Amino acid sequence: VGAFLTANYSFRNRYFVDGTWRTTGSSQFGENNRWGNFWSGGAGWNILNEEFMKSIKKKIDLMKLRFSMGYTGKVSFSPFQAMTMYQYLNTYEYKNGIGAVPLTIGDVDLAWERTMNYNIGFDFSMFDRRLNFVLDAYVRKTTDLLLDRSMPPSTGVTQATSNLGEMENKGIEVELSAQVVKTENFSWTLFGNLGTVKNKILSMPSDASGEKMKITSATTRIEEGHEMRGWYMRKYAGVDTQTGEALWYVNGKDGETTNVYNDAEVNWQGKSAMPTYSGGFGTQIELGNFFAGANFSFSGGNKVY
Repeated sequence: VGAFLTANYSFRNRYFVDGTWRTTGSSQFGENNRWGNFWSGGAGWNILNEEFMKSIKKKIDLMKLRFSMGYTGKVSFSPFQAMTMYQYLNTYEYKNGIGAVPLTIGDVDLAWERTMNYNIGFDFSMFDRRLNFVLDAYVRKTTDLLLDRSMPPSTGVTQATSNLGEMENKGIEVELSAQVVKTENFSWTLFGNLGTVKNKILSMPSDASGEKMKITSATTRIEEGHEMRGWYMRKYAGVDTQTGEALWYVNGKDGETTNVYNDAEVNWQGKSAMPTYSGGFGTQIELGNFFAGANFSFSGGNKVY
């Protein structure tokens, strides 16, 4: 359920502003936070329509500077996580009755994951739009992260979804396309894009002991000051050439090794599962009413386990 409002204004086809406001409700969240209010605003400057651009206007098709900011909301968990639920099984019998075990630990305050987006961009086109260039720089700060935290065995469940911590993503995105050949019945276009991202957990709440909360899995950890999904594990040191046994670094990084897995420390490995750059490139050929193309994509800067 939701409602939204939009508004925009243009002045002499040179300056543009727009805004949106939306309120949305979802029964997936806790009864105290089912409604979320989100807004966004943007501004644009069509530089090409300024008086001082008249001398080159015939050579350029588009030159625009833009800026936007606003909130978005996210649901990233399976239904009913805000409710306490039990599972009835006949394998848990008590005095000839059916037993029940906890399935989820509800949270009446479970709320939207919110992201504040800042974006500044530049659009450029020339040669009758045969050459196009787009550049964007962005910062996204996410609060009330929806994460699964470990629960004590006494609760009967292993984990529960909660709003925990803040995260920041920032980077740039570039797009370029060029129509190399253009005739009445034939055209050949090349295109490509590249994006970078730098990720960091800005803050985590304190746990019951007063220390900053950490969420650790078998190979990764979410911790303040580190990347999301950073590798946190024992480090493999290769094979002992004399015995054929697997070796592990004692300190979890380098130096002394051991063939006893549990004697090796768990440590940060300096990389994340999340790529720091990604992109793609391709080409398309059109001949009459037929076309053929090829697309390639890539990503890197991360480590795979």
